[in-house]
Amino acid sequence: MRRQFRWIVMAAALVTICVACSPAMAIGYLSGVLEKAAYVRALTSLLDNAPAWTREILKRNGAYVSSWRVTEDIDGTTYELFNMCVQVAKCIDTSIVLMFAPNGTQAWAGLSEKGVKSYLGGPSEAQQVVLKRQLYVPEPPPATGPYLFDVMKRNPAYARALNGLLDHADKLPTWAQGMGKGNGWAVHSPVTKATIDGTTYELFATCESQNCNLS
Repeated sequence: MRRQFRWIVMAAALVTICVACSPAMAIGYLSGVLEKAAYVRALTSLLDNAPAWTREILKRNGAYVSSWRVTEDIDGTTYELFNMCVQVAKCIDTSIVLMFAPNGTQAWAGLSEKGVKSYLGGPSEAQQVVLKRQLYVPEPPPATGPYLFDVMKRNPAYARALNGLLDHADKLPTWAQGMGKGNGWAVHSPVTKATIDGTTYELFATCESQNCNLS
């Protein structure tokens, strides 16, 4: 989530910077290098068989946000890279990193579409490492499972097992003794699973609703 927030903030900042920048500064962005015919030819050829959303970056006022140009040395050759997100549905769902050979003689790209990565132009393994490092991939949403009270409602066996455990746990505080009946607790986490000696167990964390940070 924090990573996604940083990307959104950076995208907004880049729009502001690019609007305010002078023609001399603009060369540091993709739009600047696309003033050169060699870069246009290389990029157009690269995107011929790419997903349609990628061709937004060929448009003068395309729906994309570009980072400032960076360079990477690979096996003695310096490549130019541009990191962008394309605003098709959500900017973070469709991002692309372009890599140009010196003077725009050839281009490669790394794509991220809803978290799925792919490459264009047949980059070498070393080039893929650089593209992957630069490529923004949104973090998957955290997996959530059922909560304890849901499980107990759907399957009475869980309630019976829990009450059987608590009936023989006299030293537990009152709030804990009421868990099997849905009393005394209201803050809880979804199920997590752990495998021990080949058996998978379900784990539920709960705490006292009035004093959760201490129980």
